[in-house]
Amino acid sequence: MVGISRFHRKQVKRYADSIALLSDNASIAPMYFSRKEVEELPVKVIGRVTEVRGKL
Repeated sequence: MVGISRFHRKQVKRYADSIALLSDNASIAPMYFSRKEVEELPVKVIGRVTEVRGKL
């Protein structure tokens, strides 16, 4: 969750002083957040996707 009302399903990469939220879709730019931004916005990981089902 980023801010109050924006939810995203992304891969999370953690670094010493920041995090990056990476999309599986190459046309969507990564989202980078410093430690300060994570605390202020808030940026919060609220779950983990373990399975995706559907028909194409």
